[in-house]
Amino acid sequence: MPTTHPRINLTVTPDLYATVDRLARLSGQPKTRVILDLLEPAAPFLNEVANLLETAQSLKMEPANQLTAKLAEVAQHIQAYANAAANDPGLNPRAQGLLTELMAELASSEGARPPSSNTGVKMPN
Repeated sequence: MPTTHPRINLTVTPDLYATVDRLARLSGQPKTRVILDLLEPAAPFLNEVANLLETAQSLKMEPANQLTAKLAEVAQHIQAYANAAANDPGLNPRAQGLLTELMAELASSEGARPPSSNTGVKMPN
């Protein structure tokens, strides 16, 4: 049954794709469900970042420094959530292992540059 929800196309590294694919195969869920299950808990933090950007734009401020600080704070919140989830005794041990592995994969890709197909996207130095 087709969904009425908006769609997002993602370009990911081969390693991240392999990890998500593996999680999907092991959990018996589509890759989109695996990614959605990881993103949904981060929605409040992402909303905070969007609010910060809107405030900066309304004040006609340069948001880069504030955004960088806020993103670091958000990353800490997400990491704490993921760590708590990975150590939750009620979580299936296999799911705990997969979550821990995915967190390690994401941590290893920190600071990675976008693929060359993302022309026009500028990364901060």
